[in-house]
Amino acid sequence: MIFDASEYHVQLRVISQPQYLCVIRSAINVIGGKCGLSSTETDHVVLAVDEALTNVIRHGYNDAPDKSIDISIRPLNEAAGQGIEIVLDDECENVQVDQIQKRDLSELRPGGLGIHILYRIMDDVQYDQRPDMPGIRLTMRKFHKEPAD
Repeated sequence: MIFDASEYHVQLRVISQPQYLCVIRSAINVIGGKCGLSSTETDHVVLAVDEALTNVIRHGYNDAPDKSIDISIRPLNEAAGQGIEIVLDDECENVQVDQIQKRDLSELRPGGLGIHILYRIMDDVQYDQRPDMPGIRLTMRKFHKEPAD
């Protein structure tokens, strides 16, 4: 997949400090409605993006407070319907796509459900190694399915 940043309507960069994730949650909350998602669908996308960013900070960056994450957002208007696409680019050096796996749900313990949440909420989830530098690109897509509010 070739990434063309010019087609994205909103681009943000956040530093790897959890207190700034509220900015991204707010942006997704506003943009989701503009992309034709219901408020429930938008809330679900906010949760998925928050989980993904938290995973990058906690597991990819080992809670280092000085790393960056780029977020690109665009509306979708395709044969599959209206929706939103969100791309997260990190610079995690020690993470490979094949290491990103869902936890076995039969293990009863707290935490570790972020990837399950992503796949459950979003219609399309794709992890790729970044071709031009270390890191992972996570592309998530959500299409409108519920009646509008």
